[in-house]
Amino acid sequence: TSLPAAASPLSASPPPLMTCPLLRPASLRAVRGPLHLARSPGLAAVRLQLEAADGLRRRRSYCSAALHALDWQPLDSGGASWTRVPKLWQKMGEGAVLLRAHGIVPPEVREAVWALIPRLSFDRDADSVDGAPTFELRWAREGRFTHDGLAALLAETVEERLLPLLRRSPLCDQGSELVLCEALVRYYEDGRRRVHPAHFDADALVTAVFEVSPPDGFEGGFYVQPGAHVSSRLPVRLEAGEVIAHSFDLQHGVEVSSGTRCSLILWFADSAAACKDKSRPWYERAAANGSVDALYNLAKSRRVDDPRGSLRGMREAAEAGHFMAQNDLVRGQSSSSSSSSSSS
Repeated sequence: TSLPAAASPLSASPPPLMTCPLLRPASLRAVRGPLHLARSPGLAAVRLQLEAADGLRRRRSYCSAALHALDWQPLDSGGASWTRVPKLWQKMGEGAVLLRAHGIVPPEVREAVWALIPRLSFDRDADSVDGAPTFELRWAREGRFTHDGLAALLAETVEERLLPLLRRSPLCDQGSELVLCEALVRYYEDGRRRVHPAHFDADALVTAVFEVSPPDGFEGGFYVQPGAHVSSRLPVRLEAGEVIAHSFDLQHGVEVSSGTRCSLILWFADSAAACKDKSRPWYERAAANGSVDALYNLAKSRRVDDPRGSLRGMREAAEAGHFMAQNDLVRGQSSSSSSSSSSS
């Protein structure tokens, strides 16, 4: 199914924060125990927030309606549209940007890429998200095309069709250069990968995705998940030649229940320098402006070089309601407890 259009009016008096169905009561009970042991004020605040079950229940029905009545806005006369996907820690009118555009990839280009796929060799290195074999092929690195066949087919589409669209969209700050940094092909089928768990693209300011395989050749596919629980997932069914693009702060994943799916993923940075030195200046800016997702991702990136700063940032994100930061803190506390027990 495709993203549904607005079907029903939303409440005239929305709650102060959007809360998608991110924690079921059982999950609340499971999280409450470990957090209750915490001594720091930060984790105590997280516990109090999670224990506000009545408030969560009251807002669930509203958030469910909001997810299925996203306010899609036309970008221009070219048929592209965009919306914001709200999350727990964001106010009404805020949220990650999601854009979709028809006709970006010409049929002959998609078909030529699909015909090339059987001749490609896919990497099986451990994936950074779940550790499973990636079944991916990088065809652009640090802003340069690294696979001649794919570059010949896709360079014009990326540079003359996709990039101009992204640069004039809400995904791109005014004056930002926005350059292609990395690009890969992902393959899903029986015996290879079926899922790519919900995650953030840590190295991309903007991500764009389009299907290479025929849309009727598989069931499932790309989804966005603004909440902690799978019940907040919103499937995004792409048509042939259609592109979906999203900001760095939108959690997403893939689940293919049957058939074969092949997609192209493109990661964009805000400058050639950021692409080359693998810096993420957009996280710094967004965190300074109050983005909890940026704060969380910065904390994760600093775990090795600045563990204390990483923990401080993780606690700030958790206190602001970021469920992944909350989960990471709980897992870290559990790991510390296990280590202490085993060493004594």
